[in-house]
Amino acid sequence: MQFEKSDFALFEQGDLGQRMTQIRTHIQPKFAFFGAFLAQVMKEQSESTLELPVHIAQHLRRTVYPPESTWVAIGGNKRGYKKFPHFHLLINKDYLFFGLALIDQPMHEGAMAQLLLDQSGLFDSITSNYVIIPDHTQAAYYACQEDILNQALTRLRDVKKAEFMLGRMIAKDQVALLENKAFQAWLKQTVIDLFPIYQALLACQASAY
Repeated sequence: MQFEKSDFALFEQGDLGQRMTQIRTHIQPKFAFFGAFLAQVMKEQSESTLELPVHIAQHLRRTVYPPESTWVAIGGNKRGYKKFPHFHLLINKDYLFFGLALIDQPMHEGAMAQLLLDQSGLFDSITSNYVIIPDHTQAAYYACQEDILNQALTRLRDVKKAEFMLGRMIAKDQVALLENKAFQAWLKQTVIDLFPIYQALLACQASAY
């Protein structure tokens, strides 16, 4: 069970029905497998019992245009994930991304953004190969440098529809990194790096109720 070059190529093919068939056939079984793996890794990192459901995007609201990316989210609750900080594995025609996500106006978004601005030490384990994605529906990403990080978090705090995703990516031509054991190690290390931030965000949400 691993991602392949053909998985990236399907985002350049077909209409809505054809692409969704390809996604359900080739991508979603891999999301189910790696989603379960990631939920287990996250449980191992936690000192408490976390609810870590796996949510595979279904794109049910699309009626004409085929999705340019698709993803699986780990976290939230059984009803959904967008109200909560969560981990997010995404693939599009150019790259695969995995990281921490705050999208679609999660609860207490401003408070969480301010927490991250105030506690810069949470990012001490974030290396130069991490990137920031400011919109999960767009392919654009930026290197996680201090000025860009601060700009992204300030925007998350002040702009209602702002989003923030922080993680690592594998370009479609880096197929060797997608081999099962190497990919699982890559995913696990990303969880380890980001888990202190994730826990701080969950605590911030809980204290804001």
